Amino acid sequence: MPVTSESSTSFGKLVSTAAARGDATGSKSDTAGIDSDIANNKSDAMNSKSDVTNRKSDGTSSNSDGTEHERCHRQPEQCHEQ
Repeated sequence: MPVTSESSTSFGKLVSTAAARGDATGSKSDTAGIDSDIANNKSDAMNSKSDVTNRKSDGTSSNSDGTEHERCHRQPEQCHEQ
C-alpha cells in the first residue's frame, strides 16, 4: 500500500503540472488571437486612409477641371493657346 500511495502522489503532481502547462498554453493562444485582431484593425485603418486619399485625388482632379473650364470662359485666348 505505501507504494500505491507514493505512485498516486507522484502521479497527482504530474497531473497538476500538466494542467498548469495547459493553462499557460491556453493563455498564450488567446494572446495570439488578440494580436491577430489588432493586426486586422490596423489593416482596416490603412484601407480607410487609402479611401480618403482617393477621395482627395478625385477632388483635386475635379477642381483642376473646373479651373480650366473657368479660364476658357474668362479668357478664351488662353484656351486656344493651350
